[in-house]
Amino acid sequence: MSSFDVNQKNACGHAGLYLASAAGQIRVVDSLLKLGADLTIEGGRNTTALQAACANGHGHIAQLIIDFP
Repeated sequence: MSSFDVNQKNACGHAGLYLASAAGQIRVVDSLLKLGADLTIEGGRNTTALQAACANGHGHIAQLIIDFP
């Protein structure tokens, strides 16, 4: 199995966790968190995945991030 960087950013400076949080993709967010995604990495707008979830009205994603161990 090949490895990958779960915190890799795209050309716009967004990591997968940020994009999934902003889009309301709860299963993707859950998977990325379990794979060790860094909650403190900021996206291209200098905001975190938690902030992106809140800004886009995804309270269920925000709660998942807050409750994640």
